[in-house]
Amino acid sequence: MTIKTFGALAIAAAATFFSAPTAEAEITLSSKSEAPADLGQNLNTLLGTDAPQVTTARAATLNGLFIKRRPAAAVPSLEYTEAFLAELPAVKGDAQWQCLTEALYFEARGESVRGLFAVAEVILNRVDSSAFPGTVCGVVNQGTGRKYQCQFTYTCDGLSEVVHEPRA
Repeated sequence: MTIKTFGALAIAAAATFFSAPTAEAEITLSSKSEAPADLGQNLNTLLGTDAPQVTTARAATLNGLFIKRRPAAAVPSLEYTEAFLAELPAVKGDAQWQCLTEALYFEARGESVRGLFAVAEVILNRVDSSAFPGTVCGVVNQGTGRKYQCQFTYTCDGLSEVVHEPRA
């Protein structure tokens, strides 16, 4: 078996292992579920008589593609209560901070503390995504001025952004 054939076979085996038989979809490996303990057993099943030609080192490389994961970061303990927020020190920030507080005021005012955190997480997750602008202000104002293309409706509703309840 040539190296080209083996490479194509390995790609086909990996694709077969991780794809649904009737649908095409983008695959995202979860960091929360466990990968198979040993991909070798699955490769033996898929490769059949060609399996002996897969060296131990090559099988280890293929296993490493799917098993190596970053350790989960420790999640800080948060309380979603007004008392928890009241204990935090007052903060001031730059234009990015102002965009975040303005978006929370206009998009999440009246929500529970958990709801405020959820809206903030959506904004910050978008900042981290390559599909959105890389700044808070960029995300919040994306689509402003283009009908039905705003990320946050308050930037396109035609009303002035006046904070009437500064303590909100």
